[in-house]
Amino acid sequence: MGRMNSGITLVTMAAGSSSRYGTTKQLERFGARNLTIAEYNMLDAIEAGFTNFVFVVREQMADIFHRRLSNFIPSGFSFSLAYQRSEKNLCHYCKRLKPWGTGHALLSAKFALRNNFGLVNADDLYGRDAIGKLADFLKTADASSPTFANVGYRMEDTLSENGTVSRGVMNVDGDGNLINIVEHGNVSQQGGKIRSKDGTEISNDALVSMNLWGFTTKIFEILDKQWAVFTANISNPILDEFYLPSAVNTAMQSGECAVKILRTTSKWHGITYSSDKYTLEKFLQNH
Repeated sequence: MGRMNSGITLVTMAAGSSSRYGTTKQLERFGARNLTIAEYNMLDAIEAGFTNFVFVVREQMADIFHRRLSNFIPSGFSFSLAYQRSEKNLCHYCKRLKPWGTGHALLSAKFALRNNFGLVNADDLYGRDAIGKLADFLKTADASSPTFANVGYRMEDTLSENGTVSRGVMNVDGDGNLINIVEHGNVSQQGGKIRSKDGTEISNDALVSMNLWGFTTKIFEILDKQWAVFTANISNPILDEFYLPSAVNTAMQSGECAVKILRTTSKWHGITYSSDKYTLEKFLQNH
């Protein structure tokens, strides 16, 4: 049996450019408590038993995040910042504006992580039940095992009232292990049914991934290897990205890791579109 550790960490990816939303939504405040989405997630995480927090940020935003977190984190809890750098050596003669993807974001936090950890996006509100299920997994997960977790939401609980979304539908075996994720674009409610762009009907209860992950540090062996492959095969240095779900899927299909699916009753809230803010504000008035 490998080592277990109840000192669990929540990693928040906050280095994105918010290109569709129009402003730095990672720092926008919402709801009755006037907090960022990431801070609402942290409140749920503290209640669930997380003791440490790591934020992956762009270096130029570090001072702002440091001030916010210094004032927000209660005594007895710790936080650190990891910088997702532009890796200029990979884009010698181009003006790349966006980060190198979620897989690279997590690799940027590698040296801040020693124990089991959860991973969230700064602009997604995941819900108490979801974060609680993740914490329960991490507290008991064998820290030396390449068995990870992904929290599965009902499709119906992840849609936007203000436009289409892209969602990854998870196929799960009888033991609760992930088989694969099938991406569906332009998903919305149409005539009482949930359909994707090509008209495919998707069940309300289909399990989807909102990138709420639980990892042991074994993930870094996988990411280090795949990052080397990615950087050796960049075809478009302005747009190519190293995606975490793709990296996990590649490792899973080759037998290097397994992913347990944790079903949640939480409803996901996010701000894909600026008009989603009203729905989020309404929900957070009672949060």
